[in-house]
Amino acid sequence: MSQGCDLSILEELTSNAKQIQDDVLTKILKSNANTEYLSRFLEGSSDKELFKKTYQCSGTSNGNQKTYPANNIYFENQLFGYALSSVVISKYADGYKQGKVMIFTFTHRISKTPCGLPMAPALTSFIKSKYYSSVVKNCTSPYEIVLCPDPKQSRYCQLLCDLVQRDEVIGVGATFPSVLVRVINFLEKYWKELASNIRSGTVSKWITDLSCRDSVSTILGEPNAELADLIEHECSGHKSWQGLHRCRVWEMFYRSLGFTITHHNSDSYVKNTVLCVDVEPTTEEDISKALARATDVLESSDLILTGFTCYGDISTVPGHYVFYVELKAKVNNGTNVLQFDNKVLVDYCCVMEESLSSLYRRLRVKDGPIGPLEVRVVQQGTFDALMEFFVARGSSISQYKTPMCINFAEALKVLEDKVLARFFSDKSPPI
Repeated sequence: MSQGCDLSILEELTSNAKQIQDDVLTKILKSNANTEYLSRFLEGSSDKELFKKTYQCSGTSNGNQKTYPANNIYFENQLFGYALSSVVISKYADGYKQGKVMIFTFTHRISKTPCGLPMAPALTSFIKSKYYSSVVKNCTSPYEIVLCPDPKQSRYCQLLCDLVQRDEVIGVGATFPSVLVRVINFLEKYWKELASNIRSGTVSKWITDLSCRDSVSTILGEPNAELADLIEHECSGHKSWQGLHRCRVWEMFYRSLGFTITHHNSDSYVKNTVLCVDVEPTTEEDISKALARATDVLESSDLILTGFTCYGDISTVPGHYVFYVELKAKVNNGTNVLQFDNKVLVDYCCVMEESLSSLYRRLRVKDGPIGPLEVRVVQQGTFDALMEFFVARGSSISQYKTPMCINFAEALKVLEDKVLARFFSDKSPPI
């Protein structure tokens, strides 16, 4: 598809979507009918209806990631999508094409398939292609900073470039809303250092990526005390940044557009998802497998797991998983007092993280969008108290089962009131 487009093309695409999708499928089948893969289903045929009948695809609704080839046609369509969005935004934002846009974009590592082919998330593949150069022409962040493999250095340098060019900025964007929330939190932590860099005209020494340093230094230019003073004045005046944090900022955002949303549902977009703090879909099956593996760690100590539940804590940035666990001693020592081995329970957290999905593990890198998994050990009898809480509100005691995940604030308070100790994973899980 051509990059040049207008609203009439968008109207045509959306009003004739089914026919366009059918045409695309027919084209794919005719081009690939004789490949080894499709021959298993079609035996050389390119019939669209036969394909639909014989080929069953789960898509990504069950949370499993899909690996597929990305060629120039794919990248051209990505570019076309950016062009369409630009047309729509330009209709509602005067001067959109005359200014610059703050787009917070980050790349991930490129891995290898068993046969040696490079493999990366779709956005990373697009960013590293020749097609992305036309997208970043009006962005505040140089291409070299976006490519930086260290997310913390990249985030810092992108913010620094954004602040220096603030007078030219006419739009802010990111792939996911959660990215913007993390950037706001990052600004809350680093605004003093960012202002200091602008005041001195130099970049912090901990920015060691040479491409980042060179790119930022070019944009930073001469010392700018006036801008540094403005940043310090604006940021130091906040008693609390809570209003900018998730999820209040998004409640206000959707309200301004005339939509009503439920925050939990806005993030949990994959079928059977019970936990989600960024874009990772974690199912009950994922949690069960992780707990089963982690139980082996407990067996090496004097502890037994007698109950658990969990929730996704998004009050912190980044958000993280919290598991409430009730433990007891293997051997009855005549007392309810338990001795907690810090190493054992930290390992317990780490093994759980290692057992979660590959997408979760990729997002749980240092300075990534998911924070360390937390285990909160509760008093013995806590889950009996939780059952009494739900029964008092109408649940059937004969049918009650401890929920695997909890989002109800009053139920979480029952658990929080009985927390004895907290433990966190102390390392990122292997990817």
